[in-house]
Amino acid sequence: MRRTRYWLRQIHIWLGLILGLQVFAWLLSGLVMSLIPIEQVRGSAWVHQPDEAIGGHLQEFRVTPGAISGGLPADASVVAALRAGEPIYLVQQGRSTLRAISALDGHEMPALDGAQAAAIARAAHSDHPAVVQSVEVATPEGEARGLSGPVWRVSLADRWSSNVYVDPVSGRVLSVRNDLWRFYDFFW
Repeated sequence: MRRTRYWLRQIHIWLGLILGLQVFAWLLSGLVMSLIPIEQVRGSAWVHQPDEAIGGHLQEFRVTPGAISGGLPADASVVAALRAGEPIYLVQQGRSTLRAISALDGHEMPALDGAQAAAIARAAHSDHPAVVQSVEVATPEGEARGLSGPVWRVSLADRWSSNVYVDPVSGRVLSVRNDLWRFYDFFW
C-alpha cells in the first residue's frame, strides 16, 4: 500500500510539473505575442511595398491589354502595374505571375537580376540600408515558406537583419523576414 501511494505521488508530481511547464510556455508565448506589435514582426513598420499609383502613368501605357492577351490560357488575366516605375502588364494565372510585358512597346521583359531586386528592396526600406547580399532562391522554404519560387532574397544591413523577398517577374515585395520575426516565430 505504501509503495502504491509512493508511486502515485511521484506520478502526480511529474504530471503536475509537465503540465505546469506547458502552461508556463503558453503564458510566455502569449506575452511575447501581445507585447510585440505585429507590424514590426512582419517588417511592414519599416519596409513598404512602393505605392506607385498607376493613374499618373496612364499616358505611358501605349500597348493595350487586348494586344497581348491573344494566345494566353483561358484562366489567365492581364493586370496593369508598375515595376520600378516602368509601366508593365503582368500576365497572371491564379496566384502566379507568369511574365511581365512592357506597356511601352509590348516586348516581354526579362526577370529581374540581383542588382535590380536589391535596388527595389533597398528603396522599399524606410532607412535605405546597405545590401549585404542578393540571392535567387529557386524553391523558398524555411522563413520564406508559403512563397512560390523562384524569388530574390535580399539581405539588408538594418538593425533587425531583414531579408526582403522580391518577385523576379513583377518586382513586388512579397515578404519581409527579420530577427524579430524569427524570435516571434519561435514562440508561435
